[in-house]
Amino acid sequence: MKVIRKSINELSESEKTEIDNFIELNNGLIFHETKFNEIASEIFNSNLSFFLAYTDKRLVGICPVHSIKESVEP
Repeated sequence: MKVIRKSINELSESEKTEIDNFIELNNGLIFHETKFNEIASEIFNSNLSFFLAYTDKRLVGICPVHSIKESVEP
């Protein structure tokens, strides 16, 4: 198994489609979908990336990851 981390900006439209299809086929939740996470990233001002797990070039797992861009004082 190979696991890579890709920023949302590095993902092609076909990779986003592959992720969303994988989620749909495996009864995933909306919280994993690319569009939902892009919206959440914009609202919360986070850096969005996805961990992508591949076996023999076949997508077998995904995990969206948000990291804080900068701390904000109240």
